[in-house]
Amino acid sequence: MSNKLVDLTGQRFGRLVVLKREKNHVYPGGQQHVMWLVRCDCGVEFIVRGVSLKNGFTKSCGCLREEVARRKAKAGIRGGKANAES
Repeated sequence: MSNKLVDLTGQRFGRLVVLKREKNHVYPGGQQHVMWLVRCDCGVEFIVRGVSLKNGFTKSCGCLREEVARRKAKAGIRGGKANAES
C-alpha cells in the first residue's frame, strides 16, 4: 500500500467538489489526517478529512441528510418503515 498523496482537487464525491488541499490535522497522539476544502452543490464550503471523502462517509455539507429527512417525513416514514397509522 502506497503512502503517496493523491490529489483530489476537482474530484466530485456525492454533492461535494474538492477545491484545494488544506493543512493536515494532527491529533495529540501524532496521527495526521489530510484535509481538503470542499464546496457542496448548495454553495457551502467547509474542510473535511480526505478519508471521509474516499470512503463515502461525507457526501454533502448536511443538506443531503436534511433533504432525505424531509422526504421521509412527507412520506410518513419513520425508522425506515412506512407509518401504518397515516
